[in-house]
Amino acid sequence: RRVIDGWVNISFDMKRDGEADAEFNWMLEMWGYSVAAARAPLKHLVVERLQIEPSQQFGVRITPEAAGPRWYEAGGEPTHHVLHYTFSHEFSRDGVPMVDNRDGEWKLDKRAFQRGVPRDLPPP
Repeated sequence: RRVIDGWVNISFDMKRDGEADAEFNWMLEMWGYSVAAARAPLKHLVVERLQIEPSQQFGVRITPEAAGPRWYEAGGEPTHHVLHYTFSHEFSRDGVPMVDNRDGEWKLDKRAFQRGVPRDLPPP
């Protein structure tokens, strides 16, 4: 609670500053939080292996057995608790990860939904 007001104020101040807005863009509120937390001061507990940002593009996998695309068949257990979903995930029809910006037949990409929630989506 002691960070919230500072976080909001710093984020809006940065948004109104053209140079800061151009520099930090969509990450602006994350930087606002970091500055507010440091000013509070607020200490954070770092939990190893809490989050991962996997990507076929950069070869980051979520299991130790991830030498291949079918790690789940080998009984692999996830190495992290949270998947930070940033990058597109594309695979061939055979489950092979696509790299080097090649398109796969199967794709999961949040950017496909940036224009809003589909109108016919039922409520949760």
